[in-house]
Amino acid sequence: MSCYLKSGCRSDRSISEDFNGHKSIRMRICNKGFQMDQNLQLHQRGHNLPWKLKQRNGNDIRKRVCPKLSCVHNDPKHALDDLTRIKKHFSRKHVEKKWKCDRCSKKYTIQSDYKAHMKIHN
Repeated sequence: MSCYLKSGCRSDRSISEDFNGHKSIRMRICNKGFQMDQNLQLHQRGHNLPWKLKQRNGNDIRKRVCPKLSCVHNDPKHALDDLTRIKKHFSRKHVEKKWKCDRCSKKYTIQSDYKAHMKIHN
């Protein structure tokens, strides 16, 4: 459902479950649902409602290591900050590179990286 950011939309929330059993936090007035409280907090900002994100302390940050043992990012000292970054790193560095530039022989795993590279030759 869409929320039209009415000024009357309150931060009252309810917990609901969809047919797959996934829980979501819903704003009662606009009925917009969120799986994470932080996303609800950011949504409230658009309504000019009070909001406050929880701050992480230094011990709370989870680092991700590369599963390839020979990689420098397999060491916790060189771990990456989040799952998305480690996935991108792994696909760019350790997966077979299918896209090859005909002009300079550079190879790429991700087609968008290859296309961006090809622009330098034009």
